[in-house]
Amino acid sequence: MFLSKTPLRVSLFGGGSDFPEYFRDSPGAVLGSTINRYIYTAVLPISDIAEQKYRISYRTVENTSDVDSISHPIIREILRYKNVNVGLNISTISDLPGGSGLGSSSAFTVGFLNVINRFLKIESSPFELFSEAVHIERDILKENVGIQDQLHASNGGLKMYKFEGDNYESHSFLRKKEMINYWNKSLTLVFTDTFRNSSKLLTEQISRNSSGLNDHYLNEMVDITLEAQKIFDDQVISPTSCVAEIGKLLNESWELKKKLGSQISNPVIESMIEIGKKSGVLGAKLLGAGAGGFILFLTDETSKKKLMESFLPANVFSVQFCEDKSKVYEF
Repeated sequence: MFLSKTPLRVSLFGGGSDFPEYFRDSPGAVLGSTINRYIYTAVLPISDIAEQKYRISYRTVENTSDVDSISHPIIREILRYKNVNVGLNISTISDLPGGSGLGSSSAFTVGFLNVINRFLKIESSPFELFSEAVHIERDILKENVGIQDQLHASNGGLKMYKFEGDNYESHSFLRKKEMINYWNKSLTLVFTDTFRNSSKLLTEQISRNSSGLNDHYLNEMVDITLEAQKIFDDQVISPTSCVAEIGKLLNESWELKKKLGSQISNPVIESMIEIGKKSGVLGAKLLGAGAGGFILFLTDETSKKKLMESFLPANVFSVQFCEDKSKVYEF
């Protein structure tokens, strides 16, 4: 059996500038990190005596002998793309549900490509995984997605990525243990009780990007991302000051992000963020495409306690930055 373990991510800054519709003409930049929540996908050859060639288990169960009749679009297209003709059991589970702003769809694409490549004895670098995942999602499935989620899942860690034309570069941050520990105590996710389809939600934003209507906002968001890079790179800043300064930039970036499309925020989200501010949080933003999913709050010890008391315990999650990237284990 082959098992891939692929991390989810939190996007801190620059989301929206990672769409080719923007960075073909203007430099884009995003900053975020993988977190200690994962998607697992298992692949096991199916017995020759099984009635069906493919058994696929996720939110539902599919049994079929024809790749073309597989309903799960990513699984179907990757099996086609890789010319997989042998029978397979395929099963996927996740620490947190999809459609919640944590990059789960692209993480699944990267993880499934990774495990299929290992099954087929194909060596693939992080860059190759990223490139193939973008090709599957954007070129084959015609999904409205950017390219940062695939980069995070393939490479792992707290990183900034810059994009311009056909070129991109990555930047890692050297963090002291004291800084890592403080940051990991400061991250809190609160679920809005709403799932959403990011590809459908992003149709308006991509149209605005293509026509240049979002250029001003995205330019400012990229500038904020570069400011955040300087703070994370500062080797003498204290952990408390680092989180506080990043929190201020997070608030600025969220105000800009809301201007990228009419469906990004709503009264429920605004009310929850306001509750967080009354608790004394240092910064807040909705993760992902908008309209639902998780809100990220940056807190100190006092505001975190108040924040956790303000929402249902089942909707509050403490997470940590991690260095993990998509990996495959063989049993």
